[in-house]
Amino acid sequence: MRYDCIIIGSGPTGLSAAINLKTYNKNFLWFGNANLSEKVEKAELVNNYPGLCGVSGKELLAAFLEHKEKLGLEITDTLSTQFVCDCSKEKVSRALSTISKKDLDDIINDGESIEVKCQFCNKAYTFEIDELKEIRKG
Repeated sequence: MRYDCIIIGSGPTGLSAAINLKTYNKNFLWFGNANLSEKVEKAELVNNYPGLCGVSGKELLAAFLEHKEKLGLEITDTLSTQFVCDCSKEKVSRALSTISKKDLDDIINDGESIEVKCQFCNKAYTFEIDELKEIRKG
């Protein structure tokens, strides 16, 4: 079967996309959690949805589910979506090697190991002085 669109994710944006595609009679496939977004349900107070000011996350989720059901929207939830970080100490080491020799010398001369965190997965990598010297040799 050919689709006009594939939606990945069942949060508010995914639901909005599905509603609009259904409204315009488009053929689409929607991947996500059949119960929609767990994050929405956890919100204590939601004020940023037109017409739904001051509702709890549970109330907002109930409205989303009702809208989904009324339109007969179906979510394929057999495919889990996730983002995976492929960071490694080697990759961080290559990134450190791009620092100017002067800046790397300053770090080494501080005499302490450094910790570098991946901004995606928050994994920490520690580099000892000897490792920094090896990177400096490049």
